[in-house]
Amino acid sequence: MPRITISYRRDDSLDITGRIFDRLAGHFGREAVFRDIDDIPPGADFRRHIDQVLDQSDIVLAIVGPRWIGPDDEQRRLASPADPVRLEIETALRTNKPLIPVLVSRAVMPHPSALPDSLHEFASRNAVQVDSGQDFDIHVGRLIHGMERLLRIGEKSAADEADQGVITTIDAARRIEPTPKAEPPVDPVPPASIASKALMATVWTFLRKQSNQRLLAWLGACVVVVVSGMWTVVTYLWPAHETPTAECVQQGVNIRGNVSGSKVSNTVSGGSATAGPCLDSPKK
Repeated sequence: MPRITISYRRDDSLDITGRIFDRLAGHFGREAVFRDIDDIPPGADFRRHIDQVLDQSDIVLAIVGPRWIGPDDEQRRLASPADPVRLEIETALRTNKPLIPVLVSRAVMPHPSALPDSLHEFASRNAVQVDSGQDFDIHVGRLIHGMERLLRIGEKSAADEADQGVITTIDAARRIEPTPKAEPPVDPVPPASIASKALMATVWTFLRKQSNQRLLAWLGACVVVVVSGMWTVVTYLWPAHETPTAECVQQGVNIRGNVSGSKVSNTVSGGSATAGPCLDSPKK
């Protein structure tokens, strides 16, 4: 929202200033337009208040009527350093605010010789004529159009200044940015180490999946079942190994039985016999 300040004298242009105020408030918004008669708090220091208001203003309108300088040449209000209107114009010129003289009631721009030294620059400002007759709406419309152009120019300038400030900040940051330290050389990793790490990563990825874990558990159970079955077959169903026998002949007695050492002791039907050293069986 723009901030517009109207500077005027009550006994010089009160009525037409009120009409201009209403038109500006209808176009820009009531909060955008400041007029001293409405907005200066009672008991406030008007000098300080003027400085604060104009510091926040985007455009200042100076309403100049027939008695803006003073009632006559001998009583010039602008000659007083404490004159509120003089303070408003001086502040606007000092802060380089857009300042538009608005001539009303057939007034003309004052000559620089009729102004204090601090206001000589005001006499060179391009003025806008606003009559209170049938051309009032046309003149005020022209005034609003000119104000909008100044506001657009001001917004563009503010944006350019902001962009320039950002660019300056970035450039300054680049200038003070420290030079990065050189990293020490890194020893190359052997291909075998890379391959082993890749293999371990692949195996770990495979084992982390629950589906693969279930598959491995099923395969382990199958291996246990197969090994248990093979053990059962070998233990209980495989033919037993027969103990080798030897045939001895001693004293005409054939003794058959288990061989133990160099002597044979066995039991035969009808008695027992103890034989000496075994002899080879006779060839048949």
